Formats: sequence, C-alpha cells, structure tokens
Amino acid sequence: MQNVRTRKRIKDEAEVFYIATYEAIQQIPYGKVTTYGYIAKIIGAPANSRQVGAALKYLKDAGGRENEEPGTGNDNDETDSITKQFNNQNVPWWRVVAFDGRIALRTPRQMSAQRARLEDEGVTLIDDRVRQQGGRVGNLAEQGWFPDPEDSDEEE
Repeated sequence: MQNVRTRKRIKDEAEVFYIATYEAIQQIPYGKVTTYGYIAKIIGAPANSRQVGAALKYLKDAGGRENEEPGTGNDNDETDSITKQFNNQNVPWWRVVAFDGRIALRTPRQMSAQRARLEDEGVTLIDDRVRQQGGRVGNLAEQGWFPDPEDSDEEE
C-alpha cells in the first residue's frame, strides 16, 4: 500500500505534467494542429503521448461542468485545482491530433465537435484526417505546428 508521501508525490508529478500539457497546447496557433506525441516532446516527456490525451480528458467546460467534448471529465480531487485554471475554452484541445493527422477515436459526438472546430479554423479534413493541399492525407507539413522543442525551453 502506498504511503501518504508517495501518493502526494505522484499527485504533484501528475499536476505538473497536466499544467505543462495545457500550457503547451495553448501555444498552438489558430488554424494549426499538432500531435499528442509532439506535445509530449515539447514538455520534455517524449514517451508520454498517451498521458497527453489523458490530460485532455480532465478538462472541464468553462462553466466548471464535466467536459462533453474532449473527454469524460473527472471530479477527482487530484485534478480539481488544475481544472479550475484550465478549461475547454482556454485550452484548444481540438488542435491536437494523432501522429498520422487523424482525429483520435472518441465518441461520435466528441469527434464531430473536434471536426467542426478544426474546420471553423480552416483546417481541411478528409475522412477525419488533416489534409494537405493537393489532397494528400496525414501529412501535417502545411497545417501542422511543430516548433523546435529547444525554443520552448528558452521561453520559460
């Protein structure tokens, strides 16, 4: 059984990860997308792309209710302080896609919401994948946002 100190350390590490994830996602420009893996790389945790997706599940809507769009939301005490600071309006979760430009699998309603937000920003999608001019699918060169991770360290 974990002792209180170990649980607190894990909670603190998770909170630091979530905050770094949300702050990195807030940097994605309007009309651009990036991947879960690239967000993980930017924040110094390149092996944790799935945890980036998990962090997005905890976003709440701007009214404090569980988020209906990016994930399931959670009222767990460990994430409560974070969800008060970050929400689905000030963290553009819809700009994060899978490594191949695909909208990550969620409920049909959530996928539809992400598709609509991306299209509203001028991101072209074909079969729920980011499309590049000329019709190629899955190549994020034109609509992707991939700053040098070294540059993000200098801004801090």
